[in-house]
Parts: sequence; structure tokens; C-alpha cells
Amino acid sequence: MKILVLPIGKIRSKPVAEIAADYAERLSHYATLHVIPCRDEREALSNVKAGDFMVLMDAGGSEQSSEDLAKFISSHQMRGTKRLVFFIGGPEGAKKEAKARADHSLSLSRMTFPHELTQAVLLEQLYRAYTILKGEPYGASQAIYWIYKAYIKIV
Repeated sequence: MKILVLPIGKIRSKPVAEIAADYAERLSHYATLHVIPCRDEREALSNVKAGDFMVLMDAGGSEQSSEDLAKFISSHQMRGTKRLVFFIGGPEGAKKEAKARADHSLSLSRMTFPHELTQAVLLEQLYRAYTILKGEPYGASQAIYWIYKAYIKIV
């Protein structure tokens, strides 16, 4: 199954971009991953094809544990979903067209994150989900290390 991440805009913060790139690289060992930064919602939605399962990243979406996300991915692999698309809206969130197209809405937390950070956290959680599915060890200490490293660079 292919994973497509469609964020509105590019990550401008170098530390956050490094984190996102690291997890994208790690994730590419488990799944075919494409991250396509888009200028606007219209461009992003033009990348979503009929038959894709689109997940809208939205603060009002359902919350899942990492294990639940792994089960969600596994269920789509079993049912033959060809492409799982994760749509990340811009600074103001997703507009009604994206909300209407979404097959599922997912929240990373009840807290609100900057859209750039959402991309990095989503890629980390996708990577974590695949390690869970493969039964491989992955500790929170690795994620905390990257977040700390980025924080030091920002401050």
C-alpha cells in the first residue's frame, strides 16, 4: 500500500524539516511514501484519485493511540486499499472541499499544532505504526531525542 502525505505549504523551520525528513526516510523502509507539499487546497485535492482513502488531519477528528493507528493501517492493507492519503491543511486548517472529500478525519491530539509540526508528528506516528505492525522495538526515547534536538535549535 502506498502512503501519500499532502501538506499545504512547505516546512520552513529547518529543525522541523530535519525531523520530518528523518521519519520519511525511516518510513520508506516499510511503505512506498510520497510527500507532496502543495501551494493550496485545490492543488492538494487534485492529487487525490478515485479509490484513494483520504484521511483529513483535523483537530476535530477522532483520536487514536499509536496501536490503533497501526490497526487502521493494517485493516487498509487487508482490504486492498491502494493508496492511503493524509491531507494536512494550511495554517487555517482544511476548507469545506477537503472536509467533504475526506473518508476519515484524524486528530493527533486535542491540542492544536502548527501545520508544519503536524507533518513531522504524523510521519513519526506512521513510522511508529509500521514498527508496531512488524513487531520491532521503537522507544519513546528516540522521538523525545529528536524533539529535544529541534527545540534546542529553535531556542
